[in-house]
Amino acid sequence: MDNTAPPVQTQPAAQPTMNLFVPPESKGPQGSGDFTSGLFDCDGGAFCLSYCCPCIVFGRNRERYDALAQGTPLKPGQVEDFGTSTLVFLAVHCFTGVGSVFLELIQRGAVRNRYGINGSVGEDALLSCCCMPCSQQQQARELHSEEAGTFPAVGPSHVSTDYKPQGSPA
Repeated sequence: MDNTAPPVQTQPAAQPTMNLFVPPESKGPQGSGDFTSGLFDCDGGAFCLSYCCPCIVFGRNRERYDALAQGTPLKPGQVEDFGTSTLVFLAVHCFTGVGSVFLELIQRGAVRNRYGINGSVGEDALLSCCCMPCSQQQQARELHSEEAGTFPAVGPSHVSTDYKPQGSPA
């Protein structure tokens, strides 16, 4: 008696319950389709850092984004200025000249998806190429809003939406 199963002829198809992207349900500032702050709302010091050392700001934003995605938000002193993401950004920029724009474009898209912000790849590319310092600071403000517990993430996330920073009332 042969107990072998017949070979699989087709791949399983996606089912309606397998949607990886959760549509935004919040109608507050995040999830409403817009960033909570304008593109040019950055202060002078933050703008100068992004303008002179975009690799540091990219690395900070990436590290904060990854920590929030894992459900362990970082305190301001825990963010490394010269972490892996910073060094990758710097290396890509040094060896390609413009490759860092693609890293920034990917990061901006990830932030938009996380918070349910409308936009397009074309818009992200334009802002990443022509106005990277302001784009980086706008992303940093969105991440700060979630870290401060002001607005939860509404997009694909592993973070609990009832996050409260340490020391805040329950």
